[in-house]
Amino acid sequence: MERENQERRISFTGEIIGETNLQIALDGRFLIEALKVIDEKEIRLSFDGAMRPVKIELFILLIFIFFHQCVLGEQYFGIIITLIQEQLTIMINETLLQLVQFEKQDIPDLIDLSQSVGWDYDESEIGTVISSGTIFGHKNSKGKIVSSAAIIPYESGAASIGMVIVDELYRGMGLGKEATRKCIDSVPDTYSIMLISTPEGRNLYEKMEFIPVSSVHKFFCENYLAAAELNFSDVILEDFKEMDFNQVVKIDERAFGARRRVFLRNRLRQAAKCFIVKNSNGDVIGYGAAVLGPENMILGPIVAPDSQIAALLTDQLASLHRGKLRIDVPEGNKGFMQLLMQRGFRRVSNPPIMIIRSTSMPARNQTLFGIAAQVFG
Repeated sequence: MERENQERRISFTGEIIGETNLQIALDGRFLIEALKVIDEKEIRLSFDGAMRPVKIELFILLIFIFFHQCVLGEQYFGIIITLIQEQLTIMINETLLQLVQFEKQDIPDLIDLSQSVGWDYDESEIGTVISSGTIFGHKNSKGKIVSSAAIIPYESGAASIGMVIVDELYRGMGLGKEATRKCIDSVPDTYSIMLISTPEGRNLYEKMEFIPVSSVHKFFCENYLAAAELNFSDVILEDFKEMDFNQVVKIDERAFGARRRVFLRNRLRQAAKCFIVKNSNGDVIGYGAAVLGPENMILGPIVAPDSQIAALLTDQLASLHRGKLRIDVPEGNKGFMQLLMQRGFRRVSNPPIMIIRSTSMPARNQTLFGIAAQVFG
């Protein structure tokens, strides 16, 4: 920052790693007055416009701290020292942040990005996302992935967005919005697009004109309590076979509200377990799949004619697993959720389903009891 016609200024020069020298001039009086009214223990400097994080040599920081230590005194030193941590970053030259489409070779870096925010994506899960849809995001000048957003288009005019992540050092720059917009623009205007929002992302999505239309209930279980043996004389439970695939696609379309043939092909290949339920005529009336993740076994999709059959599929998928379980249940399945809690599940959150280019969810027949994962809608 630099102000003309001021008698008292402080300026310093420092080396920008990998770039060029940078000169910054600060009017000390204005900075002092600004800092005096701040009560927070920690503050962050950020820059608008065409900017991005770049490392500055430590000697600049020492000059900066010395100035504030001398002028402001000990009471402000704690504020200034929090600016350092491992490095001070300045946002410069946004053109070095590239919005790209990721490929399979980017999966390890996408895993690192997801782990940085506490999400448990692994190679097989991101592989299914890439095989079923597209992941966009930003890379910095060193090739590091600093943002992502995925879109899964289905065959009948619907799509789902998920995996919207931004590296902590790059937040506040609009990268999540830009990657999400790229996802929206990648499918035809006739497609309705849904997503399941985090609390942190809801404000962004509302500004992008997404509206809440429903919700899901997120459940975890650490010790599954299998029910007493369930006997259904009028249905047959079997392992999924390739010959059943077309019937699974049909019942899934009615349950989900969109035809998902490509996605289901990829998901069932990924699944550690998959069962189908047939009626006495041999027709497939339900199915359930489970995918092993790095922290949990994810139960879903689960499609069934009623909550009892859904519970039967859940028991088959979960009963022999030794580890944590997760299932996300669409709104409107109160009876099934009660059965889950009897089996040791606990509800941890109820995130909203938001949609754009429509005012309601796709038409569903109330047979979807567990979604595949939030990224898939």
